[in-house]
Amino acid sequence: MGIFSLPKKHLDYTVWEPHTMKLQPMIENQILSTMGKIVPQDQVKEIFILGSVTGYQYDDDSDIDVNLRVPDALITPEAHVIRKKLNGQIAFNTKHTINYFLQPYEKASNWQDAYFGVYDVLNHAWVSSPKDNSTIRDPKQEFYFDLMFGNQMLEYFRSLVKKWQKQKNKKNPTSHDIELTKQFFNDAKEYAQYIDSQRKLEYKWGWGIPRKNWRNVIYKLIEHSDVGEAFEYLKEIKDPNDPPNMELQ
Repeated sequence: MGIFSLPKKHLDYTVWEPHTMKLQPMIENQILSTMGKIVPQDQVKEIFILGSVTGYQYDDDSDIDVNLRVPDALITPEAHVIRKKLNGQIAFNTKHTINYFLQPYEKASNWQDAYFGVYDVLNHAWVSSPKDNSTIRDPKQEFYFDLMFGNQMLEYFRSLVKKWQKQKNKKNPTSHDIELTKQFFNDAKEYAQYIDSQRKLEYKWGWGIPRKNWRNVIYKLIEHSDVGEAFEYLKEIKDPNDPPNMELQ
């Protein structure tokens, strides 16, 4: 889970070349070719790889987060639709999924808040080197109080989801039951979207890199929990009349 994972001895050699520490050429080509389906290649000003895969706290299936810096005019609803459809492809010869994000281009990028490294794809160079793995603290100690707070919020969200699911699965529901199902559904949805919006603030303040504080800790706890599937579903709902028809395991 990235910030919660214990550090490895070296970077992930399926993503980075062992001797040069540059991005594996096949993955670079994959990113560049896919990127052109989202926005015109000649309009992309910068491409950065972010997240735990750029450090020592990666997992075998950690996402490869690709931040595309483009002019504002290219960040359209249509581009986001295409981006989301292309997200989740497996990087060549790895177990990592690639996810693309669009951000407005700014001439001065600031990476002071990067928790992991930041890799510039177009210039084949690290703009922020991975933190020395010997300096990485045990996450359970580093995030002790954040985890306490986060687990309380996770438990509350779990209770909302269970209440919604229990009500939804009633046999022969009355009109009152149906109204309660909608109410419980909306409670869970609003909470999920609140958690998601808080993390997006971190991306905005951190120039696309979530800072290592309680907002990101809570998001990660819920995302990787037993209600993570419900969280992913609820946080993406835009239409208030979207039917609550998801079946959880």
